[in-house]
Amino acid sequence: MTDGSDSSRLVRALLGNARFERAAVWSAAGFGVSYVAFDVVALGADILATLGVASSTAASATTLPAAAVVTAVTVVGVAAFGATGGGVLPAAALAYGPLAAALLRTIGPTAYALPVDEGISLAVALGEPLAAAVAGAVAVGVVGSVLGRAIAGIGSNTDETAGSSSADDDGPDASGAAADD
Repeated sequence: MTDGSDSSRLVRALLGNARFERAAVWSAAGFGVSYVAFDVVALGADILATLGVASSTAASATTLPAAAVVTAVTVVGVAAFGATGGGVLPAAALAYGPLAAALLRTIGPTAYALPVDEGISLAVALGEPLAAAVAGAVAVGVVGSVLGRAIAGIGSNTDETAGSSSADDDGPDASGAAADD
């Protein structure tokens, strides 16, 4: 397989230059931060209600706005990951954590409690939001990675295999003399 073949380009687009390890770590961190973010937003709404700035129902109405913010930040993060060379599959892995947390907090079981007494199996209670998060992560991963790569110009018709030096850098040229500006 040569560097310019279609299958090589497909593998590079799917996997990218970034590693899955980085995406997995950021996915796990994104899950934790996103899961707790719902509590922080609700606490802020409670404080505002106590001070009389907002209504007392504001805390209960914070779930969907918090989910929207988590999703928006995830899309921006995935696009940035794609712009730095991340492929579609690592980008989907990156998006899974925050989206799983958002879906668990919006459509999943009660936060910080296992639904063993509700008459519904734990697998179903956790499986539905986590399966939806897989679908969302794939969609966000594809869109974000393609958007990020387009913004960064990765994958355009320019030669990506050219050396790292160019005539524009201020280093020495082939003869050893410094380049003039």
